[in-house]
Amino acid sequence: MKNTLRKIFCFSASSILSFLILGTVFGTTVNADYTIDNDGNPRDEEDVCGDSGLPSSYDGADYYDCYIPYNLTFEDIGGYATGVLWYEYSSYNTPEGMPTYLRNNHVGTAFMIENENLNNFIRYPVQFDRVDPETTMLIYKDQYGNEYYSCAVPEAMYRSEKVGTNNFPGYSMENRCQMLDVILSDGTVIHFIIGDAAAIQHCNAGADDPAAKFDVEYVFSEINYPQYRHIFHAVGGHFIELNGYSLTEFTSKYNIGDAEGQNHVVYVRMYNQNVNDAGHADRAEGVGKEVSYNLGDLSVDASSSGSSNDSSANGETGGVSDFVLGLDQLPGMSSYDLQAQQDNIEFADGNNLSTGEKYSIASLREDIALSRESNIIDIARTAVVFCGLVMITYMVLLILAWLFDKSNNFIDMSLVRVLTLGKLEYTEDKEIQHTKGYANNTRIFIISSVLAIIGMILISGGVFPWMMRILMTIVNKLT
Repeated sequence: MKNTLRKIFCFSASSILSFLILGTVFGTTVNADYTIDNDGNPRDEEDVCGDSGLPSSYDGADYYDCYIPYNLTFEDIGGYATGVLWYEYSSYNTPEGMPTYLRNNHVGTAFMIENENLNNFIRYPVQFDRVDPETTMLIYKDQYGNEYYSCAVPEAMYRSEKVGTNNFPGYSMENRCQMLDVILSDGTVIHFIIGDAAAIQHCNAGADDPAAKFDVEYVFSEINYPQYRHIFHAVGGHFIELNGYSLTEFTSKYNIGDAEGQNHVVYVRMYNQNVNDAGHADRAEGVGKEVSYNLGDLSVDASSSGSSNDSSANGETGGVSDFVLGLDQLPGMSSYDLQAQQDNIEFADGNNLSTGEKYSIASLREDIALSRESNIIDIARTAVVFCGLVMITYMVLLILAWLFDKSNNFIDMSLVRVLTLGKLEYTEDKEIQHTKGYANNTRIFIISSVLAIIGMILISGGVFPWMMRILMTIVNKLT
């Protein structure tokens, strides 16, 4: 009777342990799903900022959300650079302005790295804690231990009616260390502090006062949506400048880009909090101290829409097509074999290219290289997670095999021996259980625990950045 009760207890305890481990692996973060009111289409001037209703990252803090028009391209919004009249630094000498291939990219999909003078960004009392090995961004910590990236945002993020009230600063070089969140389309929330201001002379449509020169004077295209002036860089298209070293690592971690399946920025949430202020708001429960967390899946409310009226300066529609015709629907194209008629592509000699064209080709080459590098990193990260899942699965099977062998009094077979390919066999015989090839309850428990710990570490992704650093160190020494 005692042996029967002991077996029932062992079976129940081991089953509960298995389910707890599986629940930890597959259900560590149970996030809610949210419906958002930003469909990415243009909004009226008074509606470019508001309240999305998403949970706040900080207890007791006031905020406003900047609605990013992620369905609009730079061409749709307008105001991008088409040339340059004067520049102080040679890097601003872009006769073409914004490259043609960039003009059809969407707002909220491009970031930029500001790494030429990192020391100049550390102009405020809070000091950076370390360089994030996974993203190569500088990480700052506040008095509570909360972590932040540092960035510069454009003037378009300061259009709320709250600006100038309740400690909300306006666009200025003096608002450093203001806290903000960048909310992505997959529900990821990234925590930032303001490290600098993006010059309006660098942004689309330029300075409101043409005489207000800074270090470059661009020629700008016509602005179609004045409410979205100063929202992206007039040449590069980025609207957030990061304080770090490698853009590839950052965009790879958060899967940010203009391609299908990649994330874009939906909201930028500006808080009336500054990390330099003693007693500023702390993170809300469940948010955590890390630089980012995930709210859950976001879906767009079908009834939400942007501007009901056309807000363009010229009275025309905004340039976002309602539909796209297929190739066979175009006049004269029904019987046209595009593949058969195409010619071999011959690239122009680099010596005959203008400075702007060389810049465009160099940017294309860099984009292709970054895309390939990102794909390799994604494959490697997936392989590591897969290995972790295999170890967890093997651990569960080993526990089940041990339970079977422990209660098996009828069949002359050891599942533990089968599962370990003959390396181990479960036994309760005290005379042989410590000899090679046999395992008792303690040894099975130790093996299962090691498999579970290593498997969960691999699945969590914590070991991947260190693996990449070791690999890069080896490659650098070999080359």
